[in-house]
Amino acid sequence: MQEMPAWTEARIVEAMGRGESQTVRLSPPVPVVIAYITALVKDGQVHFFDDIYGHDRMLQAALKAREPGARGDTRPAGQR
Repeated sequence: MQEMPAWTEARIVEAMGRGESQTVRLSPPVPVVIAYITALVKDGQVHFFDDIYGHDRMLQAALKAREPGARGDTRPAGQR
């Protein structure tokens, strides 16, 4: 926000203190990646987290549907 003189440090602090969402168009735009994970490996240790959005259940169903021999897999056994 250095290139946005209207957004002084005081204005930024005040906006953050309001606790409300606000859209600010940055120039240049800043790419943002949002990742949702329920397991990760840190220092060789696997850590699991609650799946609060239920995405693991959907992912498991999608992967199961792709398993060889799963319903809907019409390929001959030799081509799976």
